[in-house]
Amino acid sequence: MRYSKHYSKLDEDEYTTIRRYKKKRRVGKVEEETVNFHVIHRAMIKRIERKTFNNIPLKLLLKDTDCKTREEAFLLIDGFYMKPIDKKKEKLYIFYMKKVNKIG
Repeated sequence: MRYSKHYSKLDEDEYTTIRRYKKKRRVGKVEEETVNFHVIHRAMIKRIERKTFNNIPLKLLLKDTDCKTREEAFLLIDGFYMKPIDKKKEKLYIFYMKKVNKIG
């Protein structure tokens, strides 16, 4: 999965990432994690959940986004997509990741 910047969660052995689309991702698949197109490690998808933005637990949301408030996190996530996210109706994907090895 691609990240536009280095989030503190990427230093953890296990972390989440919230995405609008699942694409071809599935449980057990190993993904290359990249920051600005540089591979930083590989991680396996342990679990996938779907929740509306308003139902994502605050602690998970803030840790995932490095934000201080739910609204700041929403603006960050919503800013990644052209079409606005409906906080109350649209279900987002929460990927639970586990590092499998480091690069470099």
